[in-house]
Amino acid sequence: MQDDLNSLINAPTLVKLGEREVAITPIKVRELPAFTRAISPIFAALGQGLDVPTLLAAYPESVIEATAIGARLPIEEVRELDLDGLLALAFAVLEVNADFFARRIAPALEAGSTRLAKKLDGLNLSLASVAPG
Repeated sequence: MQDDLNSLINAPTLVKLGEREVAITPIKVRELPAFTRAISPIFAALGQGLDVPTLLAAYPESVIEATAIGARLPIEEVRELDLDGLLALAFAVLEVNADFFARRIAPALEAGSTRLAKKLDGLNLSLASVAPG
């Protein structure tokens, strides 16, 4: 039962491009640097409230690159898509990875940060107690 639930939760998002389906899954660690570089201007623009047409006009290369990385497709293949195909893939990449970061990465970062802060607080107290003064 648990395996079935995990399979359902971790199932890829499928995007239909003509006769082909592309499976979108969360990015891997090896993809993180390139994906972060590509997606940064997009997230900044979304944070400023830019709409999708303006975003595409302002950052087309970032949209194409982030989509190619997130969909694990060659960038030239993404460049050859129709605009509706690009948008379908781009939204799927953003949704899958936003969900992945919100559900799995953010809680792990928060828990790790809390543990580290507690250890550092203990270390600061220990160092203060042995410091000359």
